[in-house]
Amino acid sequence: MLLLIVALSSSASALLNDSLKVYYQFNETSGTVIYNQVNDSNHGVITGTQVVTGIIDSARNFSGLAKANRILFNKSMLEIKNQSTWNVWVKSNKITEGVFIGKWGTTTNNFSILFRTEADGRASFSMSDGSKHPQLNTTTGGLSAGTWYMFTAMQNSTHMLLYVNGKFNNSLAWAKNMQSSTGTPLTVGAYTQNYAVANLHGRVDEIGVWNRSLSQAEITQLYNNGSALSFSEFNKTTANNSCTYSGSGQWNINISDNCTLQTQTVPNAIRVFGTNGTLTINGTVLANKTILMEPSTYTGKFVVAIIKGYTFGVFK
Repeated sequence: MLLLIVALSSSASALLNDSLKVYYQFNETSGTVIYNQVNDSNHGVITGTQVVTGIIDSARNFSGLAKANRILFNKSMLEIKNQSTWNVWVKSNKITEGVFIGKWGTTTNNFSILFRTEADGRASFSMSDGSKHPQLNTTTGGLSAGTWYMFTAMQNSTHMLLYVNGKFNNSLAWAKNMQSSTGTPLTVGAYTQNYAVANLHGRVDEIGVWNRSLSQAEITQLYNNGSALSFSEFNKTTANNSCTYSGSGQWNINISDNCTLQTQTVPNAIRVFGTNGTLTINGTVLANKTILMEPSTYTGKFVVAIIKGYTFGVFK
């Protein structure tokens, strides 16, 4: 028997839909519009591209041609300042330089995310304050054509950061707040300008932009063991947020509910969040995917628990 008693004190934990500005599933199979799933604004207009199989359902394939293949958004879209996180799934058809998503023009205060899958397979994240243009590259190449990758670019109050497939890869000191140009549209698959370079040759799926920095646990959750987390899981604030699990989705356990769990198998991930409370596990709880404790720091009793080979937590 495994007996786990957790007494935790923490700040409140965010859900993935918190401060989510836009999310594009790319599941549209007809028409010329890519819809924002967060609200009824910031939709994109499609030029060219083909509907193909994505990491989840459908994706959009870009042929490497500039204006013939891109998705264009309005100029005032995503005037995000301060902290931000950009997440995208990409499957390159061949290793060439290509813009996944960007907002880069000739005026000051631009920003761009340019994952340059060049001959060495690097990815990069660029920003600008109008005078300086720092570029953060992944530490090594090795990205392969024909493989899905999840890239996460983040800008907080001190650094630019890059993650690949849910894992931290590299960072660059950059203490300035991000500012974006109101005169430049946001694009997917190409620069705003009709450049002959940096036109994506590959598939794009599941783009999300947050007006905050995501935690490592949240990035791991998005990666979902390489299967990607469905947008429908972001907004689950009631389903499976209790002491009794049902269905097949992620189990979100609020520590404040003071749950006592019995022996059971969960076909998805387990996420423990919230403020003061006690979680007791009698027996064996198996999780077929990741086990997340949020936030990453707690005060309370020392706890160590192993569930199906995972270390559930080591906290003081």
